[in-house]
Amino acid sequence: MADYKVWFKFAAGSGSHLMRVKNPGTEDQEVMLDGALLEAPPGTYTFTGPAATLLELQYLGEGQWTLLVDGHEAELYTPEATDAGRTQQICWWRFGITGTGTHHVRAADIGTPHQQIWIDGAPLDAPP
Repeated sequence: MADYKVWFKFAAGSGSHLMRVKNPGTEDQEVMLDGALLEAPPGTYTFTGPAATLLELQYLGEGQWTLLVDGHEAELYTPEATDAGRTQQICWWRFGITGTGTHHVRAADIGTPHQQIWIDGAPLDAPP
């Protein structure tokens, strides 16, 4: 069976953040916040997020999940979304910086009006 992933985008503190949940509600659940794994035992649905926000995963039924950020529903996010009929070019880089660990940069549609950049899973709000 393929892994099921759901993404959420929300604002907290001084920026926007991404949370990816792989196989929510299962023994194999994996939660990543801005590209960093959140270590938690199976069955954990609440986390402390950026700027001390309370992050709560909630099952809505029929395979649907939502994320509450301090009680407010977060936006569902689709990182692979593209305009109809447009092919998206995606590039990934992984590198280490002494003292800060391993980091990831992802770029989609470099040099086009649809360009998007993420650092450690967090989208950069910048013009193309």
